[in-house]
Amino acid sequence: MDVVIAEDEPLQSRLIEYFTGEEHTVVATATNGDEAIQYTTTHEPDVIIMDINMPVKGGVEAIEEIDAFDIDVGIVVSTAHVDDETREAAMSAGADAYLIKPFSKADLLEQMDRFSEA
Repeated sequence: MDVVIAEDEPLQSRLIEYFTGEEHTVVATATNGDEAIQYTTTHEPDVIIMDINMPVKGGVEAIEEIDAFDIDVGIVVSTAHVDDETREAAMSAGADAYLIKPFSKADLLEQMDRFSEA
């Protein structure tokens, strides 16, 4: 399964990459929403792990733009925001799952595996 990680915090990005394991391939790591959009359209991954708060363009805006491209990609939000307003904004924009940091490897893989081609 091909994965794009959109996360501006290097430590969190490396942790997510570690969590994805050997059965998943990280094809790109974006540090802002514009890069997430670019990497999604060029790599057409199976899943994106998307942070909400990023520079240049935030996760919700990036999700909206990616959703408009009608690419068959699962979007898993990875955020520290626990409020209903942020969750609703992300899900309304087109996110498929919402994980609150810190999350476990098992929780991440469970959400990602929903989008496997098997």
